[in-house]
Amino acid sequence: VTLVRLLGGALLVSAAATLAVATLAALETGSTVDYLFGARNGMLQTARAAVAAAGGAMLLLVAPRAAGAVAAATGLVGIILLVASGHSAAVPGVASLISQVVHVAGAGVWIGGIVGLLALVRWPVLLTGAHRRRLELRETVPRFSALALVSIGLVGLTGVHAAWTQTGTLLPVGTEYGRTLIMKSAFAAGALALGGLNFLDGGRMMGWLDGFRSRITIEVMLAAIVLVLTASLAITPPAEEAAGVPIESVPDAFGEVAPDVTMEVFPGRPGVNRIVVTTIEAMAGRTALQLGLDNTADGTTTLVPLELEGDGIGMSHGSGDGDGTLEWTANAVGLPPDSTWDASVRVNNADGVEIWRQRFAFALDDDGIEDGEVASLLDPAAGVAGLLLLGGALGLGLGLGGARLPRCEAVASRVALIGGGTVAAALGVLIGLTKLVG
Repeated sequence: VTLVRLLGGALLVSAAATLAVATLAALETGSTVDYLFGARNGMLQTARAAVAAAGGAMLLLVAPRAAGAVAAATGLVGIILLVASGHSAAVPGVASLISQVVHVAGAGVWIGGIVGLLALVRWPVLLTGAHRRRLELRETVPRFSALALVSIGLVGLTGVHAAWTQTGTLLPVGTEYGRTLIMKSAFAAGALALGGLNFLDGGRMMGWLDGFRSRITIEVMLAAIVLVLTASLAITPPAEEAAGVPIESVPDAFGEVAPDVTMEVFPGRPGVNRIVVTTIEAMAGRTALQLGLDNTADGTTTLVPLELEGDGIGMSHGSGDGDGTLEWTANAVGLPPDSTWDASVRVNNADGVEIWRQRFAFALDDDGIEDGEVASLLDPAAGVAGLLLLGGALGLGLGLGGARLPRCEAVASRVALIGGGTVAAALGVLIGLTKLVG
């Protein structure tokens, strides 16, 4: 009862804080009502405050037996509203959004669980009688371990998916977002390492690293740092600019393509785009490169000059002996939705006579480039989808078969395997279908 009241009070405080932050943001816009009930971010903040307030009030009023369901529902709805205002909401499709909901919910199970274990060790009266502390740990740790193992697996895979879809790379070390993400991952790894010791301990209060009490305390502290870094990520742009979409080159009549010419479209969505063409360094001596854009729908052709900044030295990538590459740019290229393009990079000599061209073809729908993107042999999103589907099917099979996770309580193992397996398999199918369709 005491813990339920504390949680209810904490939710009310959270609701008040969320509403205060939203009100301050609204005051900066000059129209409080329009921001809170008209702007997307304002409405999401107002909704989160309302959900937290309703959940807190219900926890203070309902019977203890219903407290778990109320707390879980409040947390899940709050997570959905939180994710809807984050970076994943800007990624086309719903797969990234749902994946991030699973990521945050899984992290919530892990962090909430270790906070509960810390409370059981330091303030056992919140959960049970103090004289039963060791017995409760022997029962609680194996029970929580089953949920933690499955949750951490989901958190890891969905984290990889989020990093790839939001930044276009798994280790975005060149941006503030990437460096913060790496720091977050490092602290999370440290917390999970201590969690591994506690998992092996199983509530037996072994003396490793000054005992269970010290280990769980440090684990919670590291998890708190992870939460702070996560909050920093929420207000940091994932990338300085959206990742480009590499376009497949079209072979000529002899089946040949220029191996040293590539093209990318940034960001590869309807509207204004930037097209970057990469060539060998020797092309710097040509007087002009042009990009021809043939709209196959209406038969019109647009010629756009490709510009090389400065003398090209700063844009060159290579050993400096003539085997490097140069980037040529066409800015402010308008690409409407539901359009199909036959693009060609045209190389002219000093007299303006075309020497050769390399063709590229692509098409856009309402979300972005739907046809013509270079197929990558290494696609982390597809890999995550496969692992989620495989792991989910395995978890479902083991759970329905009554299997027990190592060092875990039997009933909790079955719940974790069936529940986590269902979520993983469904998410894997959703991500896979998104890759196939998009």
